[in-house]
Amino acid sequence: MSPKLLIIDPKIDDQAIDQAVAMVEEGFVEHVIVLDDRVHEGLVARLLAMPSVSYMTRHAGLDSLHAAAVKVATRSVRVFDPAIDHRIRRTSRGLRLEQHDDQPSVAALTVREREVMQLLARGNFVRDCAQRMRLAESTIDNHKSRLMKKLQIHKAAELTHVAIRDGLRRGTGTFLLRRLRKNEPVPVGSGIGSRGNFPLGNRQR
Repeated sequence: MSPKLLIIDPKIDDQAIDQAVAMVEEGFVEHVIVLDDRVHEGLVARLLAMPSVSYMTRHAGLDSLHAAAVKVATRSVRVFDPAIDHRIRRTSRGLRLEQHDDQPSVAALTVREREVMQLLARGNFVRDCAQRMRLAESTIDNHKSRLMKKLQIHKAAELTHVAIRDGLRRGTGTFLLRRLRKNEPVPVGSGIGSRGNFPLGNRQR
């Protein structure tokens, strides 16, 4: 029997969320909660396009996290951290994250622009992005120019900084998800919890 819920810390890997979503699609789990240390707008905007993924932060507190997990597991609905939930709007094209106080934000980027930003922040050149995304280099250049204008940044180093700050670039450690996929033990403190267990320690009353 597959667990209903996988709780994952996005810091463990840059590709961890994509792999977790793939596990949902393959039937290993039914739903994923991304448990972040704080709200990262870029990550939230990216997750909105993933139907079986919810988003919470540790700042919400154990009671809120427990309630969210129960709600997801029993009602199969998506939940979002209270700190960001009020900015999520349902549109004809799906869920969308509204900008905050008209400040430069990754929330203003299109899905394609976020993809380009994420690849560039990982150290890829324009030609590498073009090959990965199967687009012309001129198209990638246009996306790069637009996203940098929207974010009011002018250098590649700034782009990488914003990507890290807003959760579009993470670390490396996909071996943890591969172990979970094979039903192998996951090290304590790895940032992954399954079957409704929080990677924060046991709830005690």
